[in-house]
Amino acid sequence: MAKAGGNLLNTYVADYVVFDLETTGISPKTDEVVEVSAVKVEHGKVTDEFSTLVNPKRRIPYGASRVNGITDDMVAEAPFFEQVLEEFLEFIEGFVLVGHNIARFDMNFLYRDVEKYFERSLPNDYIDTLQMARRELPNLEHHRLTDLAEYYGISAEGAHRALNDCRMNQQVFEKMGNSVYKKQGKDKENNRGVDSAKTEPSEQAQNTAPTVRKRSTFKLRAVVERITYQNPDNGYTVLKCAVKNYQDLVTVVGSLLDVNVGSVLLIDGNWKMDSRYGRQFQAKTWEETMPATVFGIEKYLGSGLIKGVGPKYAKRIVQKFGTETIAVIETDVFRLREVEGIGEKRIRKIAESWEKQKEIKNVMLFLQDHGVSTSFAAKIYKQYGNESVNKVRENPFRLADDIWGIGFKTADGIAQKLGFGKEAFVRLRSGIMYTLSNLADQGHVYATKEQLIKTAAELLEAEEGCVVMTLDQMLADHDLILQKVEIPKEQRKHEMPADLEQPEWKLAESQITEAIYLPPFYYAETGVAGKLKRLLAAPAADRLWTALETAKEKTGNPDLSIDVEKIQEKVHMEYDEVQADAIRKAAVSKVMVLTGGPGTGKTTTTQGIIAAYRAFGLKILLAAPTGRAAKRMTEATGLEAKTIHRLLECQPPEGYLKNEENPLEGDVLIVDECSMIDIVLMNALLKAIPQGMRLILVGDIDQLPSVGAGNVLRDIIDSETVPVIRLTRIFRQAQSSRIIMNAHRINEGKMPDISNGKDTDFFFVQKEDPQEAADEVMRLVKNKLSRYYQTPPSQIQVLTPMQKGIVGAANLNTILQETLNPQGEGLRRGGFVFRVNDKVMQIRNNYDKEVFNGDIGMIDAVDVAARNLKVNFDGRIVEYDVTELDELTLAYATTIHKAQGSEYPIVVMPVLMNHFVMLQRNLIYTGITRAKKILVLVGTRKALSYAVRNVTVTKRNTLLKERLQEKF
Repeated sequence: MAKAGGNLLNTYVADYVVFDLETTGISPKTDEVVEVSAVKVEHGKVTDEFSTLVNPKRRIPYGASRVNGITDDMVAEAPFFEQVLEEFLEFIEGFVLVGHNIARFDMNFLYRDVEKYFERSLPNDYIDTLQMARRELPNLEHHRLTDLAEYYGISAEGAHRALNDCRMNQQVFEKMGNSVYKKQGKDKENNRGVDSAKTEPSEQAQNTAPTVRKRSTFKLRAVVERITYQNPDNGYTVLKCAVKNYQDLVTVVGSLLDVNVGSVLLIDGNWKMDSRYGRQFQAKTWEETMPATVFGIEKYLGSGLIKGVGPKYAKRIVQKFGTETIAVIETDVFRLREVEGIGEKRIRKIAESWEKQKEIKNVMLFLQDHGVSTSFAAKIYKQYGNESVNKVRENPFRLADDIWGIGFKTADGIAQKLGFGKEAFVRLRSGIMYTLSNLADQGHVYATKEQLIKTAAELLEAEEGCVVMTLDQMLADHDLILQKVEIPKEQRKHEMPADLEQPEWKLAESQITEAIYLPPFYYAETGVAGKLKRLLAAPAADRLWTALETAKEKTGNPDLSIDVEKIQEKVHMEYDEVQADAIRKAAVSKVMVLTGGPGTGKTTTTQGIIAAYRAFGLKILLAAPTGRAAKRMTEATGLEAKTIHRLLECQPPEGYLKNEENPLEGDVLIVDECSMIDIVLMNALLKAIPQGMRLILVGDIDQLPSVGAGNVLRDIIDSETVPVIRLTRIFRQAQSSRIIMNAHRINEGKMPDISNGKDTDFFFVQKEDPQEAADEVMRLVKNKLSRYYQTPPSQIQVLTPMQKGIVGAANLNTILQETLNPQGEGLRRGGFVFRVNDKVMQIRNNYDKEVFNGDIGMIDAVDVAARNLKVNFDGRIVEYDVTELDELTLAYATTIHKAQGSEYPIVVMPVLMNHFVMLQRNLIYTGITRAKKILVLVGTRKALSYAVRNVTVTKRNTLLKERLQEKF
């Protein structure tokens, strides 16, 4: 047995590695390791884990399997211990080792194998928690690890598997170590003559900021063969790479966004053993280099990185020029004429793309040096060109303002690397702007001063005084706008967000709140209030208004309106009293709101209002927030409906061509799905409405509020300044639909009828396990629903409460794409491969392309060589360059929020407790009402019941209601 290089310690240390071995028996002479796990702790906090099964090269005895649950089948494909040991030693480096009964057991196995395979001794000091427990807890009857866990109130679930024991022992050691450390400190104060080598805390434990040991790293030169996975949110990527002297492809993991198949990477990092996926190389830093081999060059060129070169031309070029290919493109690109099929036009495209890539790579290298993912390099270069590096050096925070997708935190990371101080004005200013923008993304039009200072100070890790001074300067510079608002006690208690509640509210009948606005939101809110009040005050300029006003004067009847019976004859429809009242009210109103749930007749009532207006020759304009909602409106009314953006003739960078100076032309504007309209879009719309035009707003306020800031429709209704017609009666035809009846039950706080049945349109499939639920969703879309209802899978929409998780939109999209559209060339971006016939969604407003957040289309064509693709959005073809693909996401599954304003023939919706933070009544209600013919819920009754009961809706900071009521 090798001699130990380290010592047995009897103290607490703050930096250590807890490890545990599972073996085939108890003798280090004859038995072997079957599992090794470790937990790394630095400064008293867990920072890393290591765990893998090991093949012992012989059968595992029944007795060992009975204790630890590890069988021969489980280790059949596992590596041998000698393969794992190098990574394990790299993981533990010079750290003190901690374990239970390791002095007599685990350390001996390590000593044996380190000497056997590396011909050296193990130098690490170690601490045995069994010996420490016997000394510190002498009154405890037994000192097994599970006994210690029970003593300290720590869960012992999963005991006897190495990683679980490590995690348990780490908590035990911290608990026991704290008492040891305190005791030793007291002994030292009393000058007791205790052997310091055995009792004094280690240097790491005594220092408040011990030196962090730096692990050595390896370098790997790898050719990317396959991109297995990418997460666009954090850049985490899994690659399969060809590496010299490795027979199999090597798995490389880390932040590696924007690498391409064929890229040659020089990667700095460490080997690690993942308990589920096996041996991996974890990248710390990396750089892309030019390939040196013919194979590598062909892969590189054929990856689509260079426009004009796809796999076919890459093969021809490399066959012609071999290892000289890169030099030819770099120095004498027109020699490519010698390659069959390549002409002048393609050569110019290749040369231009090659030069652009070189510049982008310079930006990439700069950003990587300063700790930011290179995924944004192309965008930065597109924004700033050759000035990119200078602009970023000058003020990195401008990235958060200028480039979509780059937030304050990314910019702040660059700034810190460039030496910007934590309390630099430019940093504090940017942090305050980011805080307000982030609150706007949550729906708030403004922030209270207290809320803004507190949130910004936490974000910036700065003193509140510094934030206050910066805020005062920003207000003085008119970067922000402050308005003082008097809010009564009762309104504050019931309406303000929970995180702003203060005890002093109970003391004052009213309190002055200082509302801080970003200027666009202030002017939007005041603009909407002002324009609505002016519209309400001005008479309509159409024939119907004039005729009614004249008739009122003659008859002396101020309530006179149109005869609805004549309208009924014209449209062959019989209206109930509330609907008839809505038609009469619309005839005499300048502005009116029509609201109601599904099946209450909003569409038929709107048709009646349109018929009444048309009977008097009024010119009617129809609009909706999304393309799908506009299309449904067209189908229902027979008149053309446009998206609000198209109606206003959005023309970037000029903005909306329809505005105060160039208003809309018509007598009436009817807008559907108004609950989706945020304060900024409503302001733009109202600006374009002339004083004499009527405005009818139609929507369901029980649905989710707008994705953007504000709660416009609800605020208008609650202000009681605009006539409102509420439709509540569910019509007989709608009563036969369980979708509609259940939607109303949910809205009333009642559990829906989930009894299923042959003739129903509402189904519930019980699945508790998220993976089983995801598998069921896949089967429903691919086979069950599509076959039974003769509906193509593209017409079946999966809606889910969240993006993340097994039944989140991101994972379901991956599963459904692999199931429904797995083959064909594609362009990769942000963790997705985009192929022909993929269903995709636009996830930001792009005014240049006239596609907007939530628009769904199908990929019509993909050009790998040109690095672009075309998407068909309801008959309109829109082209995307590869650098723009982060504006798209797969849309086989999408969140319920993104589905607002849309209807689908068949909807499948997982509802599990995994998404409990999002399970709210209005969310489930909105999801259910997206289904036109069939709805299938997959999940648990518990999750559905929770959602129905949960009416907690975060109050949005908005003052539109008060402005309409002229409170200030």
